[in-house]
Amino acid sequence: MKHVINFLVILLTACDCTQTVRGIVVDAKTNKPLNNISVYNKEKDWSKTETDSSGKFELSNVSGGITCPPMIIVIKNEQYKKVEISISSGGYETIKLEKIVSPKSNFIDYKDALKNIRRIYENFIVDVDGIDGDDNKKKMTQCLDNLNLVTNQKDLELLVNVWYYYDPTDYSCKDLVLKVLLQNKNESIGIVKNKLKKIKKSDDALYTDYNYLLSLLEKK
Repeated sequence: MKHVINFLVILLTACDCTQTVRGIVVDAKTNKPLNNISVYNKEKDWSKTETDSSGKFELSNVSGGITCPPMIIVIKNEQYKKVEISISSGGYETIKLEKIVSPKSNFIDYKDALKNIRRIYENFIVDVDGIDGDDNKKKMTQCLDNLNLVTNQKDLELLVNVWYYYDPTDYSCKDLVLKVLLQNKNESIGIVKNKLKKIKKSDDALYTDYNYLLSLLEKK
């Protein structure tokens, strides 16, 4: 009886197979290898490893059965979308991870951004004290930060005016405005040049500031 039991143990052990899977993990956009990415067996999450400096990994597992089934592995990282993939024993796979893109929490629609900029600017102009609240300053920053290419002539003229006139205490949005104006450089230069033509020679400060804006637009 003892010999029979030993034979069964040997037989069962012989039926076990060692699964080994290999691969490389790369960024889906750049195709650059990714290191320190967690790779583990879905059915045995304690069986895990990490990609090396070349983005490569090797994972082994002992599985019962005469033939080795595929291994389902999970590739996980905080900055990338999780991937599950089945790899045949002895197989090699290139796994591409897509980066997680966080939505812009302060996103403001193009039309709403310009509407808010105009409202804040016009209200500020009629305030003889030149004071504005923190909420308006924050909103102005958010709106300008969400603007990219502005093609409408009137909207560009508004932004040029904002660059010069909107200067409440302890706040400046000149760099943000300049960034937007540079997205439509030629149109912006034309608007500033027209303003310079209309400025009276006696208004040296206004002429000097707009001429400075023109120099910034032309040299970048």
